[in-house]
Amino acid sequence: MKMWLLLLGILLLAGQPADEVVDGWRGRISDSMCGAKHQPMEGVPMTDRECTLATVRGGSKFVFVLDENDEVYQIANQDHTDLVTYAGERVKLSGTRHEHTLTVSRLKKPAAK
Repeated sequence: MKMWLLLLGILLLAGQPADEVVDGWRGRISDSMCGAKHQPMEGVPMTDRECTLATVRGGSKFVFVLDENDEVYQIANQDHTDLVTYAGERVKLSGTRHEHTLTVSRLKKPAAK
C-alpha cells in the first residue's frame, strides 16, 4: 500500500509543468486592476505610473503585460524593489515562469529603438 501511494505521488509530481526560465521578455509593469489597459478616470488625469502605484497602494498586485500580445502575468514576488521603480513603464524582464505566474529576478529598461 505504501509503495502504491509513493508511486501515485511521483506520477502526480511528474505531471506538473516545470518552471521555465524567461530572459529578456519585453513588456510593462502594470497592476491587477487595470491589466493591459489603464483607463483614464473622469477628471483625474494620471500617468500609467501614477495609476499603477495608486492601485497597488489600494490593494491590487503588480502584474507584467507581455508586449507581443498584451497577455497579463501575475508576479509572485511582489516585494521585488524594482517593481516600484519601473511601475507603469516598459521593461525587459528576466526570471522564471510557472504556468501564468512569474518570479522576477531582474528588471531593466529596454534599449532605445
